[in-house]
Amino acid sequence: MLAATPFPSEVVGVANGSIYGLWQGTLFGWISWWSAAMIVYTLARHGTHDPNTGSLPARIPKWLTRLPVSHPVVLIIVRQLPFCFHAVNALAGATGVTVRRQAVTAGVSNLLYAFITAAAGAELINAW
Repeated sequence: MLAATPFPSEVVGVANGSIYGLWQGTLFGWISWWSAAMIVYTLARHGTHDPNTGSLPARIPKWLTRLPVSHPVVLIIVRQLPFCFHAVNALAGATGVTVRRQAVTAGVSNLLYAFITAAAGAELINAW
């Protein structure tokens, strides 16, 4: 799964901090990344389950279904790894993680990231 922007979303996070300041930039970045996480999750959840049985299709590898993706610590930590943000959201949807757990873990894991990028943007403006 690829991001919808043709450039890294960190650019948007830094721009939020430089335009709106640290706290509003953090809020806007957090809302954006949380919304993206929920969209990817929802698409994967509805796109991978068999509507007749409600189960995962047989074509999904068995090793993928054995990963502890539903554990909150896994959902938070894996999002911090490079290039894993969208993958873990899609995997959470495909393996049946509850909406509540997805929403909470996406919110928690995105908060620090939104703060760091907004802080970088705010400092960039202060340096000029």
